[in-house]
Amino acid sequence: MASTAGLQDWSDALTGLGARGLLAPARAEELEKAFQHLRLLENRLSIVHDSAVLPLRMPGKDDDSERTRALLWRLARSTGYDVKTQDEGISKLREDFVRYQQLIREIQSSERVVMQGTP
Repeated sequence: MASTAGLQDWSDALTGLGARGLLAPARAEELEKAFQHLRLLENRLSIVHDSAVLPLRMPGKDDDSERTRALLWRLARSTGYDVKTQDEGISKLREDFVRYQQLIREIQSSERVVMQGTP
């Protein structure tokens, strides 16, 4: 079972940023959801590879080997994707990964501007 100790620290930090007006509460919630999802993927990958897999990287569609597809399908099922086919599972997993990654980058970029203006 994956440890959740770090998740609570992140949740508390994001809540604190929201409470101080440094991060909109809705953005804090989005970030927490993205972080939890990516940590779940990272934990599952570390189990599969029996070691930490850093940095977390999603194989692109150009890396469509049988081995990669099997790994992504296993990862999709082990992280709770309710899908019927391998193609659907891999597609949803990749879509979510990219969506959460973009969300984090977008928030990080917009919040950095706010933070740079803060003494």
